Amino acid sequence: MKILVAIKRVVDYAVKIRVKPDKTGVETNNVKMSMNPFCEIALEEALRIRESGLASEVEKPGLIFLGKQAIDDDCNQTGQMVAGLLSWPQGTFASKVVLDMEKQVATVEREVDGGLETLELHLPAVITTDLRLNQPRYATLPNIMKAKSKVIKKYTPQELNVDVNF
Repeated sequence: MKILVAIKRVVDYAVKIRVKPDKTGVETNNVKMSMNPFCEIALEEALRIRESGLASEVEKPGLIFLGKQAIDDDCNQTGQMVAGLLSWPQGTFASKVVLDMEKQVATVEREVDGGLETLELHLPAVITTDLRLNQPRYATLPNIMKAKSKVIKKYTPQELNVDVNF
């Protein structure tokens, strides 16, 4: 199975936000940006699933992970919209995910007001991650230095058979 993780870049949580002089939004020039913390959790879960041998690289995914919301606008809509556009089942606010590749299902546990709710989603599916799902790992300094010398392979939309003219 292949996994896709959507990542959003946001103004770093430690930065004091400044409003643009014309009041049209937040100033982002020369501001430290970082990965949305909920997206870090989504990425960590995808890496754990790949390391367990249940998934391979990203291409025609059978599972899409997204953070439950972005910290810059607190919107909670992208996962639901992606699932709707793809007509895939969705599990939101996941605090536990278990994959059964034989049955092609993902069991998602999520916290609700009355306790826990368990959903069984037939793959392919979209899952949005909650803070309780995992604790993201961060790269060590030696690995960051190694990564700087690695070549990043770039793909065009045509190489991925993606039509950008819709």
